[in-house]
Amino acid sequence: MLMPPIDAVLIVSTSARPLACAAHKLGIKVYAIDLFNDEETQACSIASQAVAGQADLSFEPASLLKAVATVPKHVPVVIGSGFEHCSQLLIDVIGDREYYGNVPQLVTRLKSPQDFFSLLTALDIPHPLTSLEPPFSNTKWLTKSIGGFGGGHVQLYDNSLDNQQDRSSIYYQQWVPGLPYSVLFLANGQRAHCVGYNAQWVFAASPTSPYLYAGAMSVEGLPIQDRLQIMVDRLVETTGLCGLGSVDFMLHDQEFWILEVNPRPTATVELHQLGGELLAWHLLACCGRLPDRLSHPSLPRAHAIVYAEYTVAIPKEIIWPAWVTDRPVAGSVIDSGLPICTILAQGPRCQWLVEQRRKIVYDLLNRSSIFVVNCE
Repeated sequence: MLMPPIDAVLIVSTSARPLACAAHKLGIKVYAIDLFNDEETQACSIASQAVAGQADLSFEPASLLKAVATVPKHVPVVIGSGFEHCSQLLIDVIGDREYYGNVPQLVTRLKSPQDFFSLLTALDIPHPLTSLEPPFSNTKWLTKSIGGFGGGHVQLYDNSLDNQQDRSSIYYQQWVPGLPYSVLFLANGQRAHCVGYNAQWVFAASPTSPYLYAGAMSVEGLPIQDRLQIMVDRLVETTGLCGLGSVDFMLHDQEFWILEVNPRPTATVELHQLGGELLAWHLLACCGRLPDRLSHPSLPRAHAIVYAEYTVAIPKEIIWPAWVTDRPVAGSVIDSGLPICTILAQGPRCQWLVEQRRKIVYDLLNRSSIFVVNCE
């Protein structure tokens, strides 16, 4: 049996549930802090709490640091999403704790458009044209927030809005053809093990956030897997990346373009582990150890996020299907456009299954939820 090097952990992430459940399966005592404190996070933790969030689903710093201070100082910390744009907050959360993850300086470097895409150019890794200045080309471009996550910040570039945008917080990237994918990797600072590949979905129905992350499905047999392994090894060897992370890319026929590196455990971890073993390997990889091989689910897996179509309050009597996770606590009020829960599916038809289950959840919410009307 794989033995993790710690017996307790503080997990801080926008959504702590996947890592909290993995740690619980490993027998690790969990302290969890996130924005939701859903039913499963509470069930897997000896102490969990939700803290205030901001409009972009990042943490409100004072609220977060107050919550972190309630967790015993000897408990090590694992960090998920929510810190990509704020390395100082990451430094403050870590404090004097034992930390299993990438150092804040590396997170800053990988999330700086100038530093990251210069690195890709130096390593001869393909990527879209990227600029800190508005483009003068007639081709299609995107605007992205520096340190943004979750895709909600990505917009089609509109030059008529140039005077209304704070250029210090965004960058511009030329649109490239293809579909979005990611590769989940495990690294020890010198080399990497590519754990699995994922087709990513966007919530195109959102009028204000057409590239909002809607979920992913594990895939096999991508035609560029050997090249991706070489690319990830190159990045790890050059930067010293450690633990679980992912690389997002666009794939078109035999061509790919790297979009970003996520130097932390990502949501797709749960698509590629049978229990909590990937979290155990994250801890061990941060200490320099990699597996000779990894067990892997034999069937494709998918998860999809259900977003609120209107502001709702979750009633006590709602009964969630077994394939729903991230279940909100009864009485929660969820604003329009925010995530309600996550749908899980497995098998050769899991993409179709996700869509059917999404309809079931919306129907359940329409029948069970209390509509909250803003009368201002």
